Amino acid sequence: MSASILRALGTVLLGIIVVWIVWVAFIATKSEMPLDNAQVKLTMSDVEIIRIALENLVEGYNLGEEEKGYAIKSYEIFKKKITERIDEQMGVMSVDLPQGKNFASFSYRADKTSYHIVVQAKDKNGTMIHGTREKIWYE
Repeated sequence: MSASILRALGTVLLGIIVVWIVWVAFIATKSEMPLDNAQVKLTMSDVEIIRIALENLVEGYNLGEEEKGYAIKSYEIFKKKITERIDEQMGVMSVDLPQGKNFASFSYRADKTSYHIVVQAKDKNGTMIHGTREKIWYE
């Protein structure tokens, strides 16, 4: 009797393992590119951190001398200017900006009252992430 109980228990465990493997395989095929999705999420998180830093600016978002607007395509220069501006206004850097390692490209346009960040993620499709004062989205 104990042999038949062990055989039944083994069959049930084997069935559970097979169902689990099938379920994992199904989920893996449905989530097309899990690494790409993770890369897009990391990039969106970085853009959100940049948005938080920009909200700490007292004098608006125009980082240049131009009155009409400002544009920059280098993340390193942008990061330096934001750090300098926050240091000038607050005396300390209240937000650590991302290193930019998740960005394939970066663009920042602004005037004194608004801005638009466009970042290309390093995923297979080159997803573009947009950030403004109001929201973040991707295309």
